[in-house]
Amino acid sequence: MDGIFDTIMRLFISPGTESIIPVPTFSYYEIATLAMGKTGFVDREPDFNIDPEKIIDKVNKETRMIFLCSPNNPSGNSIPEKDARKILESVDTIVFIDEAYVEFADTVLQNS
Repeated sequence: MDGIFDTIMRLFISPGTESIIPVPTFSYYEIATLAMGKTGFVDREPDFNIDPEKIIDKVNKETRMIFLCSPNNPSGNSIPEKDARKILESVDTIVFIDEAYVEFADTVLQNS
């Protein structure tokens, strides 16, 4: 997966551009972005959910990508579809939704 992130960064992020990352989250988003551009961070809410408005407000002319992890690593929070749609419909940039842990989360819930 790290190789995919590296390739995506090389394709879309360049010096002077940025990505937006709600934190805390999977640290490799920041590592991959900083190799090519810069990162704008948006703090998650106290319950670790995202605030779509905060993310949308952070977008500027240099923003090339927004990273969303659902379920989030490390908190496990999933992003409600309405929040993801609000971001997708409000910005003119790539929104990378990482659902790498969806199957794992579903398995844990089924076995609970």
